[in-house]
Amino acid sequence: TSVGMSQANLVQSNLQHTSGYSPYALDFDGTNDYIPLNSNINLTGDRTISFWVNLNSTASAFLFASNNNDYYPLITASSVLIKSIAEGATSFSQPSIVTGKWYHYCITGDGTNATLYRDGVTIGTLADKSLIINTIGGTPTGSSDINAKMSNVQIFNTALSGPEVTTLYNYGSPIQ
Repeated sequence: TSVGMSQANLVQSNLQHTSGYSPYALDFDGTNDYIPLNSNINLTGDRTISFWVNLNSTASAFLFASNNNDYYPLITASSVLIKSIAEGATSFSQPSIVTGKWYHYCITGDGTNATLYRDGVTIGTLADKSLIINTIGGTPTGSSDINAKMSNVQIFNTALSGPEVTTLYNYGSPIQ
């Protein structure tokens, strides 16, 4: 059950990919609306988070977070950060983003290294962080809630390979 959201937050997406993608997106307004998860998701070991995002603002925004200030990731106009309160933060520099445009982000991790992909292209590989998430779109405290549309969020319990990420970007599901 979402917090601070209504049926009006479910909007038609203009995402151009058709194979395997939902035609809808959730529209987060950046003001204390988020989706609490029923339980914590421990992001340790092999895993992948994939999502489409269309930012309305380039202000810092949490996409997946927890009550203890872990986040995976926090997107800014020029960087993508993953942070564990226990292990510190990793900051990827990214090419400039444009508001009103859909981007596909995918973060793969194995507990040692995290690789960030944007639109199927590798941005970089840096130190991975083990952390917990329990919200989508912001935090229960209202800190850095996302002002964006999000669609097709997927969490895998395996670290997808580069070709699998490209396939996910192009077609909506990894190579089996």
